[in-house]
Amino acid sequence: MILIFFDGQFWSFLILLLLVFVSSVVGSYSNLLMKPVSRFILSDSDLQEAMSLEQTVSVAVNLIGGFSGVALLGILHQNYAGFSLINAGMFVIAWSIMALNHRQFLEAEQHIEAETKPNTNTSIFSDLKSTFIYVYKDHLFFQILLLATAINFVGTSFNGVFNLTLLHNKSLLIGNFGTTVAIFGAISSIGLLTGSLIINDFFKKLTTKQLIGISGIGIVLIAAVPLFYPNGVLWMLIIFLFSYIEAKINPKLGAILMKRTNHNRLAGVSGLINTFVMSATPLGQIIFLGTANIYSPNISWFFMGFVASLITIYTILTRQQDMELVEKTRESAIL
Repeated sequence: MILIFFDGQFWSFLILLLLVFVSSVVGSYSNLLMKPVSRFILSDSDLQEAMSLEQTVSVAVNLIGGFSGVALLGILHQNYAGFSLINAGMFVIAWSIMALNHRQFLEAEQHIEAETKPNTNTSIFSDLKSTFIYVYKDHLFFQILLLATAINFVGTSFNGVFNLTLLHNKSLLIGNFGTTVAIFGAISSIGLLTGSLIINDFFKKLTTKQLIGISGIGIVLIAAVPLFYPNGVLWMLIIFLFSYIEAKINPKLGAILMKRTNHNRLAGVSGLINTFVMSATPLGQIIFLGTANIYSPNISWFFMGFVASLITIYTILTRQQDMELVEKTRESAIL
């Protein structure tokens, strides 16, 4: 409605930014609230498959949505007001589906309310502190979270350093700059999608910590290509394999989180993990993108490879503290 009646006015742009911000915050909050519901609905054996399916849908929507959005804008002759109405209609359809199937969530909600006894006198900071202490007490799980955050710290700078590398090193281009960026973006998305869809493969036998260590090796290889052997095809292949392995980590981590966390703590712990991961993103971009812009992309790749190699070395040195292997050993001893 704002775009229809107040298009071209600066204050309407500010209102739209505020609405987008509120929508993102509410969406993130609703995702956290769905964690306890999902935990109640799903059995332990179905958790990882469900997390993989959720990731598959998310990657597919991002992959298809970009192309379909551009195509739809072309059909509408760049009519952003009409495009926004269609987008709003999608929200209405999603709400209708939830409303029609609300009875399926009612039992889960009643179960969660019966178990959860919120303390209204607790402040946000004290609640965050207690949640952190709760997670920290599970040392092996906390170690995996730190490793996942460290991988995210390095990985979130990929796109920026990648684009700067293409501008400095023409031998890595496949066609022109725009075509190369599009191809590598598609390859990365296809790798994530394939890794999410194929569940029963060799990597299913590996633990989350082992997968994080292998991801560290993948980052080292990605960083080594522009430094030692600039080849676009080889780079593309390594990025595909890295994306495939990366797709295995989040479902495993999500399943572990749901199994090891009480229902009344699940939303809070998920929020704390999101805070960890999101806080690493700007810090990593400041360091690695800043280095790439001020000095050169190659120096940034060197530092990214160095940090990733430290992560991999740490996973090897602490392999006796692998949470999933420790628990398997305990279960075997009991049997």
